[in-house]
Amino acid sequence: MARSHRPTFVAPLTVVLAAVLILAACDGDGSSSATETGPPATDASAVPTAAATPYLVYSPPPPPSGPITTGYLGQTLTLDAGDGQDLTLTFHSAAMSAVAATENVPRQFSVWLTVENPSDSPWRGDLGPLAHVDDDIGGNVPADPSPAPGDYSKAAARLGFSNRNLAKTISIPPGGSVDGVLLFQMYGGNRVVHITIDSPAGAGPIIWETNFGVF
Repeated sequence: MARSHRPTFVAPLTVVLAAVLILAACDGDGSSSATETGPPATDASAVPTAAATPYLVYSPPPPPSGPITTGYLGQTLTLDAGDGQDLTLTFHSAAMSAVAATENVPRQFSVWLTVENPSDSPWRGDLGPLAHVDDDIGGNVPADPSPAPGDYSKAAARLGFSNRNLAKTISIPPGGSVDGVLLFQMYGGNRVVHITIDSPAGAGPIIWETNFGVF
């Protein structure tokens, strides 16, 4: 008896998958091709600029190019002294006497400064009549031209400051400087004050803002 042979069939799904893979790998001319992928194109107008970026570091505006006439503790201001001369004054520190704030008893307010003459000519003058402390409630206290010996702060020597009275006439050679104190007899409670020195030439004053007392 002759042995019968069964025909062999290839699964139709296998053939279809093979055909799809071959077509995907070849172009019409039989050459292979690759499909590149990447992020979608972005409209340049939609990209935020640096100015609109919330992570941009803040930069303060540049300082004024002219003389600086207003500031705070530790800053050097320029005072127009007239006749083409300028003085530079640095506010180092301040202290007040440990007296209770009452209406009838003043508290001595010491303001330590360095006065420099950067010009080529000597300067001699009186800053006392030009110096005063103002506040936002209408107060205006002039510098004391002749404080009593007990009015000067004993902390000056410990802090390395001079108690030379700058309300008296001072002379400064070219390129020289003088350290000293302006003393004000202050009344009232703690508040923000403005240490002001007017220009001998009638120009604008120099002003430091600070605290009178501890807040």
